[in-house]
Amino acid sequence: MESARHQQLFEASRPQLLGVAYRMLGSFTDAQDAVQETYLKWHQADITQITNPAGWLTTCCTRLCLDQLKSAQHNRMHYVGPWLPEPVRSSHLKQTDDPITLAETLSTAFLLLLERMNPRERAAYLLREIFSHDYAEVAKILDVSEATCRQLVSRARKHVQAADKHHRVPVDKRQQYV
Repeated sequence: MESARHQQLFEASRPQLLGVAYRMLGSFTDAQDAVQETYLKWHQADITQITNPAGWLTTCCTRLCLDQLKSAQHNRMHYVGPWLPEPVRSSHLKQTDDPITLAETLSTAFLLLLERMNPRERAAYLLREIFSHDYAEVAKILDVSEATCRQLVSRARKHVQAADKHHRVPVDKRQQYV
């Protein structure tokens, strides 16, 4: 009975966990591995002591992704070619209320932009801006103060705004393309 409840609680969070992990890691295979590792940790946990299962799972998965990103940065130092995110079908990931937001956050350009952020900025930005967690929740997940969390999100937004400015087409030029 307890095992079935464990499974049910995990499966309810799986799409969001996969969405967070994919957007953080840029690889569907790595995201699946992070979610699987979260699953294993979840089954080892005493869920009677967990008051917010979805929050616990998101925290665990995010921290596993942060650990993997730290390791990936070290490993990529030895790789010669450019890193490109792995495409994924959106049906595997948590759907947002806005289909345009979903498409934008899964685009290769967006994932490459996330790659320019440090792992904590990336996690803070995704959890706050894409998955709509409040600052207190994100701070708890990242194990930082709320002020630090706000700073991380602010820096991440600056990365996004800077990239957006570089790719904007002036209004008069847009008319030529339309």
